[in-house]
Amino acid sequence: MTAFKLLKKLERAHKVCESCGAEYGERNPELYLLNNGTCDVCKDDTLVSNTSNWGYLRKGRLEVFSYVTEKTGLNVQRHHL
Repeated sequence: MTAFKLLKKLERAHKVCESCGAEYGERNPELYLLNNGTCDVCKDDTLVSNTSNWGYLRKGRLEVFSYVTEKTGLNVQRHHL
């Protein structure tokens, strides 16, 4: 998967498994409820939670965004991240 596709996946994700949440976000211990479902990032059928429980995957979105802008040379504003 390209970095740009990963960025779009992270931006559009609503449900995330613990593995993807830990990789791309920072868990909020006060907001943590798991349900059966499909992770919007890795597509595994497992226990998932809302991306809000993982800071909306902001950490991963910023890392991938920085990588994409560095490699492409695009000067894009980050206000939506």
